[in-house]
Amino acid sequence: MAYRIAIADQSMGAAEIDADALQLAATTALQQTQQPDETGLSITLMDDAGIQALNSAFRSVDAPTDVLSFSAMEGESFVLPEGLPVDLGDVIISMETAARQAQEMGHSVQAEMTLLAVHGTLHLTGMDHSTAEEQARMWEAQDRILASVGCTLRSYVPPDSLAGEADG
Repeated sequence: MAYRIAIADQSMGAAEIDADALQLAATTALQQTQQPDETGLSITLMDDAGIQALNSAFRSVDAPTDVLSFSAMEGESFVLPEGLPVDLGDVIISMETAARQAQEMGHSVQAEMTLLAVHGTLHLTGMDHSTAEEQARMWEAQDRILASVGCTLRSYVPPDSLAGEADG
């Protein structure tokens, strides 16, 4: 299957990240959730200040977070002309928060970024973790996808996940 994954780095070089690995992680998530061919999304890497501004503007939370997902499929109904590819939306990842979380959890920044790319992509496919059942389903999907791309990292509950959804 062919998917369209665009990756933009606006993090001001916060860390060296393997963009191909992030693209593979998002592609695998799309494949395993059976998204149509040519489905697209973007992944943007930012610093804490950039993601904090988005978090404040769109979620009224004036603090940085690790990942935000902005679905193009929510809101006002738009009828996509037949034959055009689907654009699921945008995944925004804070490189600084990802680096801190990786250090706290004792794994690489690349592994953390891979987890966040998968997590954000799953949100764009409609998955959520607002209830225990949803979380179990999403974490199982994340773990399966991470294993598929050779990442030994397994899902965990982010420190702020119970204090308010960190990735809209």
